[in-house]
Amino acid sequence: MKKRSVLRRNLVYSLAFGLLMGALFPLYASLFVSFGSSSSLAAFTAGCLGAGILVGIAAYRINTVSLVRLARGVNEAVAAVARGDTAVL
Repeated sequence: MKKRSVLRRNLVYSLAFGLLMGALFPLYASLFVSFGSSSSLAAFTAGCLGAGILVGIAAYRINTVSLVRLARGVNEAVAAVARGDTAVL
């Protein structure tokens, strides 16, 4: 079984979560809003799905920056220990 990278899985999960929220929000909103026509409901749903994709991309970018910074910090600490510098521990 091929193992995917952490960043690739982060992208897939972030986009999937954003799309899920974009798909579920119109159902929730319909409890409070009366759509005049099916075309306005379709436009609202498309907008929610688009917003879900944007939220997924934003979450991916935020998580990626955080994970990369964490990995760089760990890498620097391991390199320092390999040089004999135990002050980082």
